[in-house]
Amino acid sequence: MTYIPGIDKFILMTARLKEGEENLPYNVLIFWESSQITGPFRLVHYLRDWGPQTYFPNIPAKFISQDGKRMWLCVSSNYRQDGEPKPFQCRYAASFHELKLITE
Repeated sequence: MTYIPGIDKFILMTARLKEGEENLPYNVLIFWESSQITGPFRLVHYLRDWGPQTYFPNIPAKFISQDGKRMWLCVSSNYRQDGEPKPFQCRYAASFHELKLITE
């Protein structure tokens, strides 16, 4: 979980891998938000099939813009390396992806 001062929200990300799961035939990366560290949390974005073997999503606080609308997502991925990296440029290391928040 990361606090984003520019939007005064806590962002929590959860990831679930499909490996060994018969009841979930795809990978999931979910973004949640809350005004308090203890919740309640609201689901704000859901990424289905966002990379096989992608885990440990986090937003390092040092990589968030002043207004809180641009940041970098850090994940690890592809620990079995079955072909091309997915998402693009993910690998078994710290992989960074720029995010832009659209607030309403």
